[in-house]
Amino acid sequence: MGRKEKIYSTYESNASQSDILTIDKDLQSMNRGKVKDIWTKVQALYQLIKDPEAAWQSKAMAIGSLVYLVSPIDAIPDPIPVLGLSDDVAIIIATLATLGVQINKYLIGYQREKGEITKNNILEIEAEIQKSINIANSDNQKNMQRFILKLVSITGFTAIVITLIIKIL
Repeated sequence: MGRKEKIYSTYESNASQSDILTIDKDLQSMNRGKVKDIWTKVQALYQLIKDPEAAWQSKAMAIGSLVYLVSPIDAIPDPIPVLGLSDDVAIIIATLATLGVQINKYLIGYQREKGEITKNNILEIEAEIQKSINIANSDNQKNMQRFILKLVSITGFTAIVITLIIKIL
């Protein structure tokens, strides 16, 4: 686990409602640099943390990533030109990929609120969500393959041990 993942993990595991005040205070100042390119997605995460009906686990992830974004303490300090916000953007994108379908309604809601919603926006959002789902499915498939390989290995080892015991007896 790299430095940024450790910092993010700390923010996520310690996420609380009081962190929302920090985010409220500092989030608008982060609409710059590379973050500007994903600002709609940042706002969708912000809407998720403000939603009283959102699941706490999803909120904790969103809070962790937004606190990471607004915090001056992260893997690559924000004032460093070009690279400063790249780790923040990576954390936001990873969070969005993890939340997948859940974030869809907030993305559409934010764009609707700003009068920016078009059929193309919806298609883009759906394509991004499908991409996230495909990544998640690929990871699940790899995990299943690893599990099957371990199961077959254990079964084979057990068969060898039983065969040896039978031959000895």
